[in-house]
Amino acid sequence: MMPANILLVIIAFLASPVINPSSPAIKKKTVATVHILRGFILQISPQTALFRTASGIQEEAIITQDTRFWKDKRSSEIGAFPKGMQVTAHLRLIRSHRRPEVTDMADTVSWKWLVILHRQLTRAALVSVSDSSLKVKPEGDSGSFDYRINDKTLWGKSNVQVESNPFLPGDAIWIAPRSLPDGEALAKVVADSNSLAILLKGRLASSLHGKITQIDASGKSFTIHTVSGDTRVLKCADTIQIRRGRSSLEWKSLQPGENVLVRLHKNPVSGEREVWRITVVIRKSAKIRGMIVKPPLANGK
Repeated sequence: MMPANILLVIIAFLASPVINPSSPAIKKKTVATVHILRGFILQISPQTALFRTASGIQEEAIITQDTRFWKDKRSSEIGAFPKGMQVTAHLRLIRSHRRPEVTDMADTVSWKWLVILHRQLTRAALVSVSDSSLKVKPEGDSGSFDYRINDKTLWGKSNVQVESNPFLPGDAIWIAPRSLPDGEALAKVVADSNSLAILLKGRLASSLHGKITQIDASGKSFTIHTVSGDTRVLKCADTIQIRRGRSSLEWKSLQPGENVLVRLHKNPVSGEREVWRITVVIRKSAKIRGMIVKPPLANGK
């Protein structure tokens, strides 16, 4: 009879996965996390910076050749940031590294300025443009700022979307931005008016609200007028879901004039954006001094 300890070793060996030495190694995905540090500089050099937060915590970060420095709402240099200066730093931690990297370091005024440029619709004068960047001079500021652009950036002029950049240096433009993990800002939309920038920004959203104006009887598309004032013809996924409250609906149940919430995603095969879910908004009655007042229907009755 085989000893029990030898039997356990054999069972464990048989249960373990077989590794083929010729198989390529599985690469771990590099994951980065971002956080904002507010504090004072204790030490700084071209390679590292040591900070102390208001709570007394010390944190060291790496200065790279790509670190951006901002002072008085202008691009600056590391020499303008002495020991003891109060700063805000955008730190990016890659899990394969022990210490985070500083992507941006700014004084208080500049950080507030950067937050606006990264998050809010911004009016600016175009300075220059390349295949990957847009240099602008924000309205009311003497300094300049670079936005990243790509093939997904939407351009608009004279109330319509256009295929490529129609602007020249000196033109007034509106930018709808998105903040990126590496500290840069992407120009999602560039237009010649605030209203057009808002409208085009809505075309990039994964969800939108609006009123159905026309329905394709074949169930392949419908026309919607959005709350931002845009009129769009949206294609539908083959497995589209239609809901009203907890109930599922058929395509023929949809009616022009109904207010809906639409969810879109990218088709994994074609890459086109399509509607995968429509939720019909249920009208709610308003109770005023004991009376039930129903809101008007789409046709005003």
